[in-house]
Amino acid sequence: MNIVCLDMEGVLVPEIWIAFAEESGIPELRRTTRDEPDYDKLMRWRIDLLRQRGLKLSAIQETISRIDPLPGAKDFLDALRKDTQVVILSDTFDQFAMPLMAKLGYPTLLCNTLEVDGEGYITRHLMRCEHSKLTTVKALQSIGYDTIASGDSYNDMEMILHSKAGFLFRGPDKIKQDYPDLPAFEEYDQLLAGELYPSETFSNSGMTGLQMQQKAKGLLLEWFRGFLNEGFTEWNSSAYLPIDLLGLASLYAWTQDGELRALAKRGMDYVFYLLAVHSRKGFFAGSSGRTYLKEQFGNWSNCTSFMSWIGYGCGTPGHAGKGVVSLCLSDYEPPRDYAAYFNVEPGFELVCRSTHGYQKHVDLYTYKTSGYLMTSAADFRPGKPGYQENPLQLTFTPTAQLWISHPGERALYGKGRPSYWAGNGTLPRVNQYKGFATVFYDIAPEHPVDFTHLYLPTMEFYLCRVQGPWVFAQEGDAYCAVYCSAGLTAQRFGPNAEREFIAPGRRCVWLVRAAQTDEFPSFAAFITAMLAAPLEMDAQRLACRFEDPVYGVLRSGWNERLSVNGAAMEYGGSDQYGVLELREKQQPAADAQA
Repeated sequence: MNIVCLDMEGVLVPEIWIAFAEESGIPELRRTTRDEPDYDKLMRWRIDLLRQRGLKLSAIQETISRIDPLPGAKDFLDALRKDTQVVILSDTFDQFAMPLMAKLGYPTLLCNTLEVDGEGYITRHLMRCEHSKLTTVKALQSIGYDTIASGDSYNDMEMILHSKAGFLFRGPDKIKQDYPDLPAFEEYDQLLAGELYPSETFSNSGMTGLQMQQKAKGLLLEWFRGFLNEGFTEWNSSAYLPIDLLGLASLYAWTQDGELRALAKRGMDYVFYLLAVHSRKGFFAGSSGRTYLKEQFGNWSNCTSFMSWIGYGCGTPGHAGKGVVSLCLSDYEPPRDYAAYFNVEPGFELVCRSTHGYQKHVDLYTYKTSGYLMTSAADFRPGKPGYQENPLQLTFTPTAQLWISHPGERALYGKGRPSYWAGNGTLPRVNQYKGFATVFYDIAPEHPVDFTHLYLPTMEFYLCRVQGPWVFAQEGDAYCAVYCSAGLTAQRFGPNAEREFIAPGRRCVWLVRAAQTDEFPSFAAFITAMLAAPLEMDAQRLACRFEDPVYGVLRSGWNERLSVNGAAMEYGGSDQYGVLELREKQQPAADAQA
């Protein structure tokens, strides 16, 4: 049968003498048993000093009345007392302690008393017994209790060392150095687990509670070291970012380990940075390292939209809420600076080049204006088998969006990963500059699917026109043009009717261009300009040259990175936050980074 023995000052409440030293302006009174292990000697010195300065017991009691328990102390004590018996062993005095016990819910306290003369001066201290903490622990053990002890000072060491389990709590470095084998904790949740189940063996792992706790923190610290340097290998996944937030927000909300809480906050800050930069007005619909059909088609109900709405009022509330409960129950607030990245004002553009994942897994390029968002994974494993990656997406609204893919299977609603719409059976080579992107496919002859296709739901756009190998669409003041060297056939029946454009063959070149009225005054003018722009296409060599009316000469190929007016694009060399610019729109000649 266990009983927990806790020190009071420094563990549950602030050091009374330190508080009084600050109140009275007598710095010498800051000395505690951390500094002077001989408590009897320390108290005689304190009493003499109080008399010299004319300070009575009432002055100390007035200071104590304004002291509150340490943050989290009462919750910790309440949780502990639900599972085991607790006694507080303190070298303080009942004249000091009772107001503090009231604030802690009146736990059992064994302490000492003071002798006070008629004038109110403390004349001497009366100890219950010599070595009171050790004597009490031994007495409890003699009647059948196993003691578990914790404290922060030298006068706690006897009870800690003579108990079945013992821990230092927020002890000074000197004590930790003197007792290096003693577990030392800084937060109440660490202490709670260690004290409730320090010696209990968990059947699955074969480890004690203390071992489990130490292992968990070690694993978390190792994970954070990698994550905070690399970000997510499965980048910008609308399916999994909410699950990541669930873990981070729960850790932030419930842990009392200061180090882990600070790391969880950094992780949450990064999640909200991704939402702000790589979403369209709070709808997280862009290039992704792991996607599913329900996320690609379900932007109105995706968890990420709810997260953005909670954090910044962008996106939309919805029934899908992974991670949001812990987020809302905590005191976390995302950085206000990120709010400017959600909605780009007219006449401005956001450009971000970032690198994500283990061993610099992917280089992302994000371009956002007031009318659209285009994101891509540059040169990501071209020609290799795909999984569930979406290397290019252009988004206008939650439903007016488009992407290009090579189906992983022919079944429209099969179970393949990649599936018909989510992911790529064979990954293309994608390059992007602002609102222009090239997509090259070279599909192996053994793959069972011999076509690529475009998802563009015509009914979700204000206008849509098809002319030869081109598809044009308008939404608001923004436009898009999509070209395929293999030609395009619109699906006219079934669940993909008016949503799917199929391009036959295994080798082809796709071009995507997004624009706004500040570049082309009307949808008709945009169509005319795109059709009139010189285009040299070599579908066999997978190479092209396009003279864009605004951007200039754009060249790209399967073996040639996209260049803008002769300057090759640069995508890598950054971190997971990236090189971000929110600026007035610039023409290619003014761009510092082609």
